[in-house]
Formats: sequence, C-alpha cells, structure tokens
Amino acid sequence: MKPSDIISMALKNLTRRKLRALLTILGVLIGTTSIVVMLSIGIGLNTMFTSQFDQMGSLNTIEINPAYNEDMDFDEEEPVITDDQLKQIMSHPDVVAVTPIIRDYNVEMKYEEYNMWSELYAIKPSAMKVFDFKIAEGRLLNEDDELEIVAGSSIWENMYDSSSGNWEPPEEPIDLYGEEIEFFMPRYTDDYENPEMYGFEVVGVLEPSGYDKNYSVFVSIDYWQTFMNELKEAKGEDVDDSEGYERAWVYVNDMENVEQLITDIEAYGVRARSDLEYIEQAKKQMAIIQAVLGGIGGISLLVAAIGITNTMIMAIYERTKEIGVMKVVGANIKDIKRLFLVEAALIGFLGGLVGLGLSYLLSGVINHFAGGFVYGMGEEEKLSLIPAWLALVSLAFSTLIGIISGYLPARRAMKLSALQAIRTQ
Repeated sequence: MKPSDIISMALKNLTRRKLRALLTILGVLIGTTSIVVMLSIGIGLNTMFTSQFDQMGSLNTIEINPAYNEDMDFDEEEPVITDDQLKQIMSHPDVVAVTPIIRDYNVEMKYEEYNMWSELYAIKPSAMKVFDFKIAEGRLLNEDDELEIVAGSSIWENMYDSSSGNWEPPEEPIDLYGEEIEFFMPRYTDDYENPEMYGFEVVGVLEPSGYDKNYSVFVSIDYWQTFMNELKEAKGEDVDDSEGYERAWVYVNDMENVEQLITDIEAYGVRARSDLEYIEQAKKQMAIIQAVLGGIGGISLLVAAIGITNTMIMAIYERTKEIGVMKVVGANIKDIKRLFLVEAALIGFLGGLVGLGLSYLLSGVINHFAGGFVYGMGEEEKLSLIPAWLALVSLAFSTLIGIISGYLPARRAMKLSALQAIRTQ
C-alpha cells in the first residue's frame, strides 16, 4: 500500500470509535501540556535569573580582595592588594585589564534643593571602556580629570528634598549631564549643619546597566586618593600612605576562562570571586528543578502511553476479522504493522499538537499573572518561556510515544493467523 493509503485508512479507523480516540488523545494532550508547561517554567526561571545577573555586571569581570588570615591579631595591619600583585595579574595571558578600586559608601551629595546618598567608585579612567562602561551623554573619565565625575543613569532616584519634608524621589527624571553636584563627607566634618562642600562636574551619564553602575558615581582613583588624604590632613588624621588597595577588578578575555583564572589569581596571594560562580550554582539548582517539573509531567505522559497501548489492543480485538481479510486478499503483513503504528502515531501527534497549543495558552496566563507574586520580575521578563526547540521536541516526543506504545499491538496484528482471524465472530 502507498503511504497515503495507510494514512487515509488510519484516519478512518480512528473516526470509527470517536469517543475512545478522543479520550486517548486527551490523555496525550494532558501529558504533553504538563511536560511543556512544567519545563517552560524551569526555562523561564533560568532565563530570568541569568538576565538579572547580566544586569548586575559583566560575567567577564573578576573581583579580587586581600587574602585575610583568620588567625590575624586585632592589632595587626589589614592586608592590602599591592601594585606588584596587580602587575603579576596583568601579565596573565587571559587578562585584558586590571584596575584598583576604591569604594566609598558614605558620600552625601547635594544638587540644587535635593540631597542624596550614593555609592562612589574610584577607578582608573583608562579601564572604564574595557569594563563595559557605556555613555548615554557626555564622555567617560580622562586621566587628568580631577573635579569631574561620571554618574549612573538612576542616581536621581536617590534624591530627596529634606527641607520640604518630602523624602520621595523627584517625579520626573533629572538630567545631570553638565551639572555640578556638591559633595560633603560626614565623617570629615565637625559642623554637620554647615559642612564644607566640594563641587564636582558631571561630565558623563552612563547608559542603564547593572545596579552598581546605575546608582553610583565614578571618579578618577588617582585624584580621589589625593582628595581623601587632603581631607584627613585637614582633620588632623594620619594620612594613609600604604601602597595598596582593598579591592580590584580584573577583566577576562573570555567567560570560559573565568573559573581557571580565579584559581591562577589566588596563587598570587589574593582572594578572587566572580558572579559566574553563582550562576553555575544556580544553573545546577535550575537543572534539578527542571528535572522534577519534567518528571511530574512525564508521569502524565506515561499514563497516556498506557492508554494508547490499551486503545490499540482493543482495536485489534475488534478488527481481527478485518485483519484476516486483508491478509487473505494479499495485503503485505508489514503494511498491516505500519497501519497500526500510523494510527498510534496519529494519536500521539494529535494529542501533542493540541497539547502544545494549550501549553502556549497556559504559558500566557501564567506570565500575565506572574508579576504579582514573583519578586524582582521585570515587565518584559517571562516566568514561563516556551522556546521553539521545546515546542518541536514535545511534538516529536509525543508522536514517538504513540509509535512506541503502538509497537507491540502492531506486531500482534501482524502475527495473527489469517484463517483464525476470518473465523472470528
């Protein structure tokens, strides 16, 4: 028989017992929908998690800190990252750039009637471009900059007007490019009511990126060290003349080299970490979640497979005489086997197709209501995500389940004795 004849006969046979066929297809539908929706939630969580880490910073960046000794005495000097260690790290073939970092959490700023607190990063101006600092307005820092800063795109959200008693940020974004922001350092002033202010010009505003960049300001590290030493001298404090830093950033040429480079860097006597470590741990957890969710859906599909097998066996009992007649008139026994396999495959395919459509519908419903109960979920992020490969695999898998479930009944039909089949009432 031609393939088109086999398919035509298979469809006619399925329509003979419409209710039974529909119930069997319903089992496959439920199983396929369960697997696709469960896996789509796992994929969506994984994608959302990775996206949030991407926003936090480049995955090619390693942060290094001094190697603290747990047995260190209280009066011992705290360790620092030395320039020699930074030079050693920079000589590594996988390292693109290294910059020492000074991070100050205690900087208060004033712009017109607004006050704000913001984190400040002192960085090498030459390293900013390498570390993915992208400018929306103005420019990045230059080596000779002193009273110039680059501002994050969202620092205006930290502003408040304390004089009016309004502690909420401005209703509309404030463009700070070209404006002067005044700094004062609470720990270096005796008169908090009338502190000495230091004006810094905003020469650039960054594009929206990760949290650390969006809500921070950036200044030249060489100038900031000089500036802070002058403040300490004015207050009568000892000037920090130690040649070292509390942290530094390392930019790696390829994300694949991050894990090995962390090991190599720690051999220089510092501690190193990367956000990539947390992502790898999270991916392992997500894989477990996906396996559990997929297993739950797999149980439904297993039940559906048993239903297909039962349906095909019942079809053989009901059509035994018909099978005998087909053999007597010269039908190829392999065609009889193919006929039952095609029927089983059609049940799997139709159940998978309708189940896939229902999965997209349920996925849309989940994403519509997910924002209300998933913390940190952005407007464009999806809790349930069905990529094209998952749709194609689910359709192929449900069809394969049909074929596997129909294989034994098909062999049984092929081996039926023609004479015994004809005598069957």
